[in-house]
Amino acid sequence: MYRRLFLGMVFLSILGPLAFAQMRPPSFPGASRGPLGGCRDIAVEVTDMMGAAIMGAAVSTQDSGIEMTTDSNGVADIPCRAVNGMMPMVEVRANGFHPERVALTPDMNFRYTVRLNRKNPPNVSGSNTISVDELYPDVQQKSLRLQEQAAKALAIRDYEGARRLYLEALQLTPSSPIISNNLGVISLHLKDLDSAGKWFQKAAEEAPYKPDILGNLGLVLWMQGRMDESYDSLKKALVYGYESNLAHYILGTVGLRKGESEAAVQHLKKASRDRFPQRDLYLSIALRNCGKTKDADASFRDFLKHNPAPLMAASPRNTRSASPSSVALR
Repeated sequence: MYRRLFLGMVFLSILGPLAFAQMRPPSFPGASRGPLGGCRDIAVEVTDMMGAAIMGAAVSTQDSGIEMTTDSNGVADIPCRAVNGMMPMVEVRANGFHPERVALTPDMNFRYTVRLNRKNPPNVSGSNTISVDELYPDVQQKSLRLQEQAAKALAIRDYEGARRLYLEALQLTPSSPIISNNLGVISLHLKDLDSAGKWFQKAAEEAPYKPDILGNLGLVLWMQGRMDESYDSLKKALVYGYESNLAHYILGTVGLRKGESEAAVQHLKKASRDRFPQRDLYLSIALRNCGKTKDADASFRDFLKHNPAPLMAASPRNTRSASPSSVALR
């Protein structure tokens, strides 16, 4: 009963951690300090050698764990706090293209262009191939327009309209992990777990190193009761920079069942006690398994403190043998 109730609550709240692939990632607040100078974002434009914008390319700086994704115009904003030194190194990756690692030297308008060479033949995740037809610029542009329309429909909760537009875009660019990911998000909104799992699985196959997509897949696998698969997907997602309260809770509880108590302790400590009332109970078990008895006792007391057992006074009519002062735990 507890599991069914908890899954029902999580089904509604899980849409928060799920990552919808935005058309343009917002800049970090306060990154720009005005036109007179100071810290400013840098716009990195990613194109192919013909100058066509590449949407969904990953842009990351050498010394930070922050990764940006290019929008429909092939542009990603690098927050100024992610830029260290005079000429920081930037790595750019995109499906079907050779990665590039270049020194970031923006112009006076704080823009920089990176051109990527296509792979020959183009590859996705080492096994799937991209059709030559979807590489034509006019096909790419039509797909991007459909995706932008779908994003607008999704913003006003027109899920059926958004799904129709994304499916139309998928016909043009079937190798796009962003489209598959967003179809998975829509399926979750429509409470279709089976379809969501299939879309996220397809997206992960197209982009096996994207943390948000791996995270989405891991969360849905857990909702489907596929614990071990969820555990593996979420562990991989965290390696690539994914962060989620629910992911840490899942890794902690499933890890405890798998006998990985030390890792379970680290994950459960990162999960929110307010969101997961049972966290301190599982944490106390994991700590005790690690031989940390005092910490385990403290965690169990925290669990009792935040989850007091309700008390019910015993009625003399129902418990004649009980003393007037006796109480019964329920």
